[in-house]
Amino acid sequence: SWALLSNSKNHGIVKLRNNIFGYAGGICGKSISQIIDCEQDGTIAILDYCFSGSIGGIAGLGRIVSGCKNTGTIQPEVRMYYCGGVVGNATIGIENCENSGEISPNGAQCLGGICGNAGQYIVNCINHADIKATSRGYNYIGGIGSFGKEVRDCINLGTIKVDSISLFDYDTAVSGITCYSKEVRNCRNQGD
Repeated sequence: SWALLSNSKNHGIVKLRNNIFGYAGGICGKSISQIIDCEQDGTIAILDYCFSGSIGGIAGLGRIVSGCKNTGTIQPEVRMYYCGGVVGNATIGIENCENSGEISPNGAQCLGGICGNAGQYIVNCINHADIKATSRGYNYIGGIGSFGKEVRDCINLGTIKVDSISLFDYDTAVSGITCYSKEVRNCRNQGD
């Protein structure tokens, strides 16, 4: 979407199939504008192979995401590149967002309770949901996000469960807040 998306709600099921570069979200698959004050409580799923995809409760790909809330389940059945409770990949940033929807993907390179990746910032966000990494092939798993240049004033209350990390997962990082960031300030991890 090129347009501003605001004050929207999704209660349905979103399923994406047969898409090499797939983007799936409850409000929007891919947005290059702002997404503001949206809510979603449906199930978001990607069912078939997706070479370089992004999935999130609100959007698979979003430029700036603010004031959004996800309570729905994020459940890609195939390996994704970015997977997050609110947005898979926020190219600029995400702020004032909340996730309490279960996240149980079948493999993701960058996985986070709020977002898989944020280009610049993750600010004032809270994740209540547990993250269940139940298959091999994860690289970066964060309670808030796997990457974000600046992460501040965020709280993770969810448990991160990784069933196994093998010798072949040589570049794997798991963190209660974020795996790689230039600056992390005033954040708390209270998950088990």
